[in-house]
Amino acid sequence: MGVDSDDTSVDDVPALTEREVADALADLDPVWDELFPVERQRIVKLLVEQVTIGEDGLDVRIRTDGIHSLVAELKESAEQMEGVSTQ
Repeated sequence: MGVDSDDTSVDDVPALTEREVADALADLDPVWDELFPVERQRIVKLLVEQVTIGEDGLDVRIRTDGIHSLVAELKESAEQMEGVSTQ
């Protein structure tokens, strides 16, 4: 059982800190229930490359580039929301 990350395109994207990833996922949590199913599906496909179920448990392969994309989208959304609230 475990989680793997896909490092094939890590050179193409800037490094993220663990804190940035945690903050992005925490920002996603409160709105998850409000998302349309198609948007939830898009996010899961963005983050998860493969799930393998075996006798030993569950293995999940995470898309590193997907995490970067999600963090960038969430940062952009947060900045837009801040801009709206200060106007």
